[in-house]
Amino acid sequence: MEKIHTYDEDKVDFHNYDAYVSKVRYCHMTSITSLIKYFKEPLIEDENIELFLARAFFIWMATMHASHIKGLPEEIQVLLEIHPVLSFSWLCKSANIQQQVVEGITKSLEYVPGHKENNAGIIRKSWNVFRANGRWHIVDVVSGMFTAVGHSRGGEILLENEEGKTVIEDREGSAGICFIKVEDFWFCINPSIFIYHSFPDCNKWQLLPTGKRICKEEFLRLPYVGKFFFIAKLQLLNEQSGVLFSKNGKCTVSFRASKHDSRCISMIYRLSLRKGTADLNKINAQDLPLLVVYSPVFDTFSFNIRFPVAGEYIFETFVSTHNTSTDEDFYYMCAIFKIVCLEPDPYCKKLPLDVGTTGYGFGYMAADFGLKNPSTYLPNVPIECTQKGGDVSELTFQIDSDKVDEVEFYSEIVGENSKINTVTHTRVDEVHGRLHVTAGVKKEGEYALSIKARNKQTDEDFSGIANYLLSTNLTGEEKNMESKINKRKKELTYHSKMQERHERKSVITAKIKEIELEIENFENLRVDQINTKGGDQRSNACVLL
Repeated sequence: MEKIHTYDEDKVDFHNYDAYVSKVRYCHMTSITSLIKYFKEPLIEDENIELFLARAFFIWMATMHASHIKGLPEEIQVLLEIHPVLSFSWLCKSANIQQQVVEGITKSLEYVPGHKENNAGIIRKSWNVFRANGRWHIVDVVSGMFTAVGHSRGGEILLENEEGKTVIEDREGSAGICFIKVEDFWFCINPSIFIYHSFPDCNKWQLLPTGKRICKEEFLRLPYVGKFFFIAKLQLLNEQSGVLFSKNGKCTVSFRASKHDSRCISMIYRLSLRKGTADLNKINAQDLPLLVVYSPVFDTFSFNIRFPVAGEYIFETFVSTHNTSTDEDFYYMCAIFKIVCLEPDPYCKKLPLDVGTTGYGFGYMAADFGLKNPSTYLPNVPIECTQKGGDVSELTFQIDSDKVDEVEFYSEIVGENSKINTVTHTRVDEVHGRLHVTAGVKKEGEYALSIKARNKQTDEDFSGIANYLLSTNLTGEEKNMESKINKRKKELTYHSKMQERHERKSVITAKIKEIELEIENFENLRVDQINTKGGDQRSNACVLL
């Protein structure tokens, strides 16, 4: 996983210092010199003094813009009236901190994946870099000080809202409102994260290793991900592109979370159609609900999207990192994709079962009832039509030894005329501690298999713990999705290990340079002392003569 910041997050804590900076008074701002002197007072002999001073400038600017203090000395007032990037640069220069103002382009709130440089979604921007602890750090002071809420692009028809319900309504454009709020994310942001948002005119200021720098075209193709994508420590399992293309009228978007954090993560989505790219007049609104199959499988969160008509769609995902799925206010923008559908899904219709936040596939709810090691984790299960000589399909699960006698299992199939077209059987092998669920369908189509459980010691009803989509029309790619995702996970694991190795190497290299510099300074001091001592001896000899 990429670290969010370029300082050592395990050793550097700004909490107390931020509070100190926020308490600055008028008497400390008689001049820029007096202001910096106030910021330096708690930093005597601190090895991170440049880093903390830059932090002070960042926090002070946000505090002052929010407080609207009047009657300040002119040179202080000027700092608050000019562009924040120039103010930060001026303060760094005054504190003798090496710095640079960087010019480039960024993806604005109007951005839609696929926009080119001459579009309103790509705008000019400047930001700061400063040097501390032997390396350059990026500070996006504008994003770090100002937050926009309530913005909407417009020009879209909302098909499914955040609750997974059909609405089919126009989305009106709205500028939203902007207010001052310190966003720590943008201070000393990792260059490998910042490159998703902004691209400098000079490649040097990407601050990436030479072999990992990208060109402008690659920047424009990158996925459009928000800061909470990185805060939630997510990784993208599908191709690294903001524009995706459907196959056979379907497209899958998948994320991976760290196993340590995945239980506290939940996701929701929003699906829209771009106006003017498709005609919905011939589509029955009753066929549109539940076009998106949500599949939270432990550390993997997948969305399989079906498209009823050819066109351009906007798929937005939102993430919560505190397991607050009942409170929409805690969901934040995660990633946005434009999906181009050239041909609709020939089998696109309403899903047979609304499974809510449980989703399809094998996840934590099934594990809580003692199930593990399923024959498949993913939501799609191929099934053959028994009337055409096909066999029934079987799913198997291991049961925790302490749950075999405590939990009762049950299964049912939901779909078109499911009572006469389907058959399912649930059996527990108590000797080997295994659950066997068999399913058969007499008619081609798509069905939902719901596996339910309850505690034998209570009178509670059965509750759904795992859901699967049974289909007689799965494509080869859908059947191989599990192996494809596992392959991508291995690639990401390898990349993370290489990234950690590179970061450790960079830290060690910087330490070696510091030690070499200290040795050089010590040697120079020793030579100076020898020369001084020799000069004194020669002077004494001359006096004796």
